[in-house]
Parts: sequence; structure tokens; C-alpha cells
Amino acid sequence: MKILYLTTVLPSGRRTGGEIASQCFINALKQCGHEVLVVGYQRPGDTKSTNDNEVVIEQRYIETQKSKYHPFIWMVLSLIKRLPYSAAKYYSKKYLTKVKSILQVNNYDTVIIDHAQLGWLLPLFNQKHKVIFIAHNLEHQLYEEQFKSAQKYVSKCIYKREARLIKKMEDNLAVSSQQVWTLTTHDSNYFYSHNLASKVFHLPSIRTVPPKNSAIKHCDIGIIGSWTWKAN
Repeated sequence: MKILYLTTVLPSGRRTGGEIASQCFINALKQCGHEVLVVGYQRPGDTKSTNDNEVVIEQRYIETQKSKYHPFIWMVLSLIKRLPYSAAKYYSKKYLTKVKSILQVNNYDTVIIDHAQLGWLLPLFNQKHKVIFIAHNLEHQLYEEQFKSAQKYVSKCIYKREARLIKKMEDNLAVSSQQVWTLTTHDSNYFYSHNLASKVFHLPSIRTVPPKNSAIKHCDIGIIGSWTWKAN
């Protein structure tokens, strides 16, 4: 089976939890014998991808705190395009053009949209395309929590808008896709009300579980994730 895997940042570097999760899906698909073409961005300064199955759209800032003046551009773009800010970060005509050109040259059995923030790619596909949506989180719930905890009026307005728009994008992806893949049962239960073909995949750990009572505790609280993401 030929699969077109559309993601935000090429995950082969596995620099964040999201990238590790994406690469797990890609590796599993390849191990099942499928041919997977991965399309996405690279961070500025990253070495050029040498993987034959990766297509680099362009180098682009990803983390807001390290993006210089780009957050202002993304906010303006989100208002013009009526997109969530988190989706405007990844929106580009280059991405749209590249996907169109790929579809013109090759036929794919399945298209995977990895992350709700790429929901603006959905109109490129019609009924002949089998689309699978991978939801890494229930994004709108994360922004609703940030809305509740925000102290400033402007911040509350921004998070409220983000929660509303990303929920609309998540729901549209769920309804329009043949399947929804999630990482937790909680998220799968939500999408099940929109798509009965919602499946949960618990990602395998690369660590082996130590025997009971043999582990030495070094901390009281641990987190697997990135502090650059405000939800964490």
C-alpha cells in the first residue's frame, strides 16, 4: 500500500514527544510492508534530510519562543485565513502546492493527516482518497484549560478563539476521515462520537520495565514532554 504521510515537522530527528509519536507510526507502517512518503517542514539549521522517503517543504520556525518576529506574522495570517494560530504556524502555499504536485504524479491508497493543525489540507482530497487523521491530543481541551487559567483579558480572548477554531478543525477532520487514530482512550472516546472508526494506539516504550521494587527513585514528579509547549 502506498501512503502519503503529511505532518508538521519531519519527525525522523525525534526531538519532541510529538515527533517521537509520529515516527512510531511511520516505522510501524513501514514494518507492515507499506510504502510511506513523509512530507513536512524542517527547523532552520537542520541538516538536509537524506531519507529517500522524506520531502522537505522548506525550513521554518516551529517553537514560538524561538521564532523572532514570525509569531506576529502567524497571528495576522490566522486572522486573515480564519485559522487557529497553531494552524497558521504551518500554513503555506508551498505546502499546498507540493501536495498537489505529489498527488498529480502518484496515486496513494491512503493519506494520513498527522496533527489537527494541518486540517487546512483537507480540501485537497476528494472521496477517492482514503484519509486517516492522527490526533496527538484533544487540542481544543488544552486551549480551554489555558483560557480558564489565563489572567489577562487579551490572553483569555486569544485562548478562547484558539479553542473554538481548533475544535472546529478537529471535528471536521474526524467527520471527513475514514478513521481517526489517537494516543489515549480519553481522546478516542471523544472522536468516537464523530467517527465510529476511531482507534487508540498506545505507543510502545523503548524502555524495559524494571522488576518491582528494584528502581531507585530520583524524583517525585516526572514529565515526558517539552517545556517549550505552554500546555505542558
